[in-house]
Amino acid sequence: MLIPQEKIDEAKRIYDGQAMEEIVEYLGVARWDEKSKKGLCPFHKDINPSFIWNDKNNSFHCFGCNRNYGIIDLYQDQGMTYIEAVRKLFEKTNIEYNFSMKGVHSKPTYKYPLHEDKEPENNTISYWNKRKISKKTLDYLDIKEDDKGNTVFHYYDDNDVLLSTKYRPSRKPQKGEPKCWFQKNADFTPILFNMNRVDPSKPLVITEGEPDCMSIIEAGYMNVVSVPNGCNNMKWIEQCWDWLEQFQKIIVWGDNDEPGIRARNEICNRLGTWRTYYVEVTEPIDDFGNPLDGKLPKDANEVLYFFNKEKVLEYVYHPIELPVEGVLDLAKAEEFDIQNAEGLLTGITDLDNQIYKLVFGTVNIITGKSGEGKSVFVNQVAICQALDQGYDVFVFSGELPAPVLKNWVETNMINREHITLKDGGHVRCFDQQSRLKMEQWYSGRVMIYDDSVDTTASTLLHKMEEMARKFGTKVFLIDNLMMVDLECDEESRLQAEKNFIKDLINFAKKYNVLVFLVAHPRKTGEVRVTKEDISGSSNIVNLAHMVFSVHRYSDSERAGELNERGNYKKGKEPIKYETVVEVLKNRITGLVPKVDLYFDYPSYRFYRTPRELWYRYKWDWDNKTPERTDDPNEHQIPGSESPLDD
Repeated sequence: MLIPQEKIDEAKRIYDGQAMEEIVEYLGVARWDEKSKKGLCPFHKDINPSFIWNDKNNSFHCFGCNRNYGIIDLYQDQGMTYIEAVRKLFEKTNIEYNFSMKGVHSKPTYKYPLHEDKEPENNTISYWNKRKISKKTLDYLDIKEDDKGNTVFHYYDDNDVLLSTKYRPSRKPQKGEPKCWFQKNADFTPILFNMNRVDPSKPLVITEGEPDCMSIIEAGYMNVVSVPNGCNNMKWIEQCWDWLEQFQKIIVWGDNDEPGIRARNEICNRLGTWRTYYVEVTEPIDDFGNPLDGKLPKDANEVLYFFNKEKVLEYVYHPIELPVEGVLDLAKAEEFDIQNAEGLLTGITDLDNQIYKLVFGTVNIITGKSGEGKSVFVNQVAICQALDQGYDVFVFSGELPAPVLKNWVETNMINREHITLKDGGHVRCFDQQSRLKMEQWYSGRVMIYDDSVDTTASTLLHKMEEMARKFGTKVFLIDNLMMVDLECDEESRLQAEKNFIKDLINFAKKYNVLVFLVAHPRKTGEVRVTKEDISGSSNIVNLAHMVFSVHRYSDSERAGELNERGNYKKGKEPIKYETVVEVLKNRITGLVPKVDLYFDYPSYRFYRTPRELWYRYKWDWDNKTPERTDDPNEHQIPGSESPLDD
């Protein structure tokens, strides 16, 4: 339930004086001066009155410890969730609003988890006390324990609906023991822990785990949440997108290790660099836990444990602002290690052995003449292989309608063994059980841009950014450049193409995604395409990170060329392969190989070995039938037809 902030602000203005009196009485503010509206801060050892009422935002601010405290905070201190606190304020100020969705189970088929009602006992309380977390914080967060003494975290959405219940041992997990798990026989939704107690008008702190969230609350800052499944799973961004969009400032406090820093960077990019900050712990601890020279604390809980509450708040109130976009301190840039860099394999072993991988954060152009197979190749790599390697895909297909594209992709993905050809090979019939299983596997992971409404470059880029930020989409395919409306006349098209490629490169770098762009060549005829032949400005090639050319050998090329002595000319020998994929440019490693490939018409697959032809995508990995190792295609006859129309 997203309550309009203007309504809340209106209620605070109406209740201004009464709110101040309620807070002063509840907190017992010492040396209260009603005339100057200030007194001693109840949250730290205050000598001179620094707890002052601000008439502009209708709340207290302490100029000693930076604490902000308003009527919503008061009601939440009294045990209410955020939505309950707002409802009480609206009732006191006669502001009308419909709170009917509070606590409502609105998903008919959802298996809602059960609430664990058992209060934490000595073992659980003692464990968290050792980690400097008090019983007061456990109670505030509705933390319970199960009948085996495990700690229980209840995950509520912003309507106070319990959507997930998570468990962890109330002790250090033993080797091989799960660190945490969700309630059995119940569904799970990736929402943020403690989001129902958070005020969207205040800066939000996002942590990597519940203990860190607990530690920051223990220190005195309440507007904090934790992610549900560690730093590697970002599904919570998509699930909580509308709720997150309310915040003007977000502080990311992840673990101080490589995965945590990598996740922090992705979160900041996806939630918006203009409003995100991050915490970087700089005070080291030694091997004995002393705040001296040595290793750095890993997370917020270690800062609380090895230092104190004040140090936790110091980091919260003084986060690091992201650098100005477009300006980077080279000394602080991450080291590029292609071995560990995130990348996509093409699935064609000979090609992967030479280019190594398609590195994320890059733009890759695929070119080739009409009918040569460039769209088939890019569908196989950018869609089928991407899905198989765990990446979701966004597609702009300007020429192919969605049903045709679906047929092409599923033909490649379903595997030849599930396809029957009819009517002389013109009609493919899929095994329906296999097709249903395959579609369930990739459902929700390939999103097609609706180009019937708007094909302008600005709108397309905006939608791509939304997919990267909200859904975490990692692979983007634009097929093809000529179908994008660059919002220019013909005379300025070359400059517009250059600007579009620059925008794609900036987009790829910013969100660490992989972009494929299909571009037609200018030349026709039988001459193989070079990088100078790509339609448009030469800047397209100059700016891109990698350029691939897909060329289908002509009958004459496959047949070879004889000299006057009846021998084949050097470099003109007969070719048993049907297609060559050539790397025209490689800015990553500099290697520009050429790889000859076969094409299997029934499955629309490029391959070089039988293993690649019969490869089973992950949806079919439980297939118990032995995988075939033969090649059913004939490759001896030069000039044989290979329909690769695109």
